[in-house]
Amino acid sequence: MIWLAALALVAAVALPVHAQQQTGAITGRATDGSGGALPGVTVSITSPNMIGGARTAITDEQGVYRFTLLPGGQYVVSFTLPGFTTLNVEGVGLNAGATATINGKMEVAALQESVTVTSQSPTIDLESANVAVNWDQKKLDEIPYSRSLTGLVSLIPGLYATSYDVGGSNFGTGSGPAARTFGRAGGGVVSYDGMIWDQTYGDFGTYEEAQITTAAKGADAMNPGLTMNLVVKSGSNVFKGQGSANYQSGDFQGSNITPELTAKGYAPGVNKFTKYQDYYGEIGGPILKDRLWFYVSHRDASSGNLIPGFIRLADREQVEFYTKLQDPTAKITYQITKNNKFEGMFQVGRKWQPYRTASRYVPLESTQNQDSWSLVGPSFKWQSIVSSRSTFDASLQRGGYWWPDVPWTSDIRKTDLATNNGPTRGAFLETDRTPRRWQYGATYAYFADLWGRNHELKTGYLGWRNMQSTENLGYPNQQQYRYRSQAGDPNCDEAHNYDGCFTRPDSVLVYDYPNTTASGEWYSSGYFNDKITVSRKLTLNVGVRYDRYSSFLPEQGNPGTGPFAAKNIFEYKGEDNYPKYSTFVPRVSAVYDLTGQGRVAVRASYGRYVGGSSGASANPGPGASNVNPNAIITRTYTRWDGSIPYVPVPANLTSTSGGGTSRTIDPNLKGPFVDEYTAGLDLGLSRVLTVQFNYVRKTDGNSNKTLNLALPYEAYTVTRTGIDPGPDNRTGTADDKTLTIYSVPNTYPTFGRSIEHTVQAEGNNRYHALGVTLNKQYADNYSFLVSFNADYRDLRDNAPRNPNEALHGPQSGGTGTGSYQFSQPSWNYVLRVSGSYQLPWGLLFASSFNAQSGEYFFREVQIRDALNQNIAIRVESQAGRYEWTKIWDNRLSKRFKTFGNQSVEGIVDLFNSLNTNTITNQTNRNGSTYLQPTEIIAPRVFRLGVRYRF
Repeated sequence: MIWLAALALVAAVALPVHAQQQTGAITGRATDGSGGALPGVTVSITSPNMIGGARTAITDEQGVYRFTLLPGGQYVVSFTLPGFTTLNVEGVGLNAGATATINGKMEVAALQESVTVTSQSPTIDLESANVAVNWDQKKLDEIPYSRSLTGLVSLIPGLYATSYDVGGSNFGTGSGPAARTFGRAGGGVVSYDGMIWDQTYGDFGTYEEAQITTAAKGADAMNPGLTMNLVVKSGSNVFKGQGSANYQSGDFQGSNITPELTAKGYAPGVNKFTKYQDYYGEIGGPILKDRLWFYVSHRDASSGNLIPGFIRLADREQVEFYTKLQDPTAKITYQITKNNKFEGMFQVGRKWQPYRTASRYVPLESTQNQDSWSLVGPSFKWQSIVSSRSTFDASLQRGGYWWPDVPWTSDIRKTDLATNNGPTRGAFLETDRTPRRWQYGATYAYFADLWGRNHELKTGYLGWRNMQSTENLGYPNQQQYRYRSQAGDPNCDEAHNYDGCFTRPDSVLVYDYPNTTASGEWYSSGYFNDKITVSRKLTLNVGVRYDRYSSFLPEQGNPGTGPFAAKNIFEYKGEDNYPKYSTFVPRVSAVYDLTGQGRVAVRASYGRYVGGSSGASANPGPGASNVNPNAIITRTYTRWDGSIPYVPVPANLTSTSGGGTSRTIDPNLKGPFVDEYTAGLDLGLSRVLTVQFNYVRKTDGNSNKTLNLALPYEAYTVTRTGIDPGPDNRTGTADDKTLTIYSVPNTYPTFGRSIEHTVQAEGNNRYHALGVTLNKQYADNYSFLVSFNADYRDLRDNAPRNPNEALHGPQSGGTGTGSYQFSQPSWNYVLRVSGSYQLPWGLLFASSFNAQSGEYFFREVQIRDALNQNIAIRVESQAGRYEWTKIWDNRLSKRFKTFGNQSVEGIVDLFNSLNTNTITNQTNRNGSTYLQPTEIIAPRVFRLGVRYRF
């Protein structure tokens, strides 16, 4: 292993792989009729997805051949040797990131010069222990889902969805993967043609396939969670394309609001849909056959719904909540020479949501006007077949977005604290965000015969530079005014649009806006992996990975132009001033073909992961942005007399948050990691039917927490008690309890200050998961995917930082009462079923069914502390559990052949066919709205569509 580590270090320094594999491989052995190895056999492959024509290779002394850097698709593999009958194997399916094993048994030539057979090899990867599934273009086109990332993750084995999209009910929300992976949250990565960046709303019509890996990743992968690689379509030697239109009207939606929901306080019309329109077109083909291909597409989609009580104050009229997405995409593929290929791609995404944050409590004038543009690209990739034994590929890619928020009014911002959701008036915070990332990487692979065995030696580098910049222009007066209404206040109700809720002054938030904050990150990684064919049955992957994360602060400062700001310019501070997270981690896996026929394989793996994210910030632990001295400072003043603008009274200052001058990080802080162990069994029941059994165990390590050194444990000396009315939500009953809450007296020397210090934490979570997946590829007019997963989450608390945490459980900051009580383990279950069936008369039926156990919900109460502040205390972390969520979507389509290869298809989708109304969120604080549902599964709705192909 010393030589492996040494070579990895040399390679990481010497070479400038994509973190997500965009290509696959085909390998196998050529043998004679007795099973003996046949060296010198010419093996060729062809595919309509492969530019540049056929590729050939010669089998080595052991009869082994290998092709890499192959696009996904259908292949023909041919074996030719003088004196033997040529063997053509058709129907070889290849997915991105996978290896197909195709062996050729050749017979001595007789009368037949060639024989053609259909591949009978099961779709089992005999060289990788990855727990993965590929969603090819046929599934993306045929299986009913909401054409969003949220909709897609609800179909994938091993994932527990944390958000639901019924026919576009969450249209334009959630650009990242909203799911836990085998029980663990976080660590997810989404890449678009290799660009690791999920701050966009990708167009799912443009993808050739989605490659999803959930566990047992090789040394080329950084992250411990879901890895989703979306491969953008390419052109081909044939002009082809499609156009589609989909439409939903509010009249197409049913109602799932029952008297029981109404009795619990759920408002009728909360999930009322108005319309959905989705127009899409694409075309691709040759500019020069086998040399230069192009592909372009565009999507224009919009959706609307009605939110009860959401009005325009100017005329008190109902306003439609509206979202629009636009996504142009372009890609070019150029086969420069027989062995060198270039690809260029970009995908633009526009999201316009003019009334973001709208609700019955927030009128149009107080909403967030978002008109943002994201960009994946330019993306440049180079692939080179250096020799018959070596390949090289490299990439340079960019991701970023521009997101300005422009308020609708110049009125002062004010909120009512007495209501959970806070009736609000006045201008939204005016900001302008511009994060961007340049990513660069390369891989080199060499196939060698060492010590009598085949080795695939692969080394790679991936790095990026992140920059985040936010210009905070602020609020009118740079203040936010807070009121606290009381029951019975005139006009403080929904019937009067909460106009009367702003008569009792409570407190004021004072900001040091305007200000621009910025931070940057560097990421570098290198890996080395040796894939060893120990025998015909056993393949080992032994790898090591190096990851290095660092951060810095560019020159920035507060110009001091705000009424409560002081001019202060901070010079550039490099990465040496902040934690650097540098780690070497191992990755080891084994695959054993029990029968030698590729039909029964056992897998096992171990790996350590140190982070990784496709978000705008990817640092695994605290960095420069967490201690930015230019961070916004917010001061809270109580005992406000109602005067506007407010003149701060120092004696009424109760807290100060933000500002990095009083934030530090332990210099010995170590970066977090995840240890993962997997075991599995793959059964190839036929060429198209496989069963996979998985066990996954994950353990977190080196988590961190933040201490407020200005308010240490011993500073909490003042107590106040309050009544917990218990689960029955009534005082004076047997389940009542007296709660004690601690606070720091305002006479304490550092009262109202925040001196934050981040240190290593004690609680490290543990996860266990079991799963089984039955996968039937499309054949004999049908396909299906069935999976069941169970995961056990054992979350661990950190040591208490103050008496409140000791009594009521730890949380992220503040008084120690706002997160969860002492953690408790839980089991969670997920069932996924999807598939399609070709009916007579050209009809196609496709369906998906998703069921998962509900989340636990907490219970909290609110009491007033000695500082006269209302504090929420979570008294039960598992007060109950939401019911199982069951969503059944169906599609019926009919394709009509027109002229030549042209066709027109009519489509009818029915989402949430069972019209379930499971509660997914509710008010969990004791009071008048306790257990009142705030979110349920969107009701049944159908969609009409038409698609033209040529």
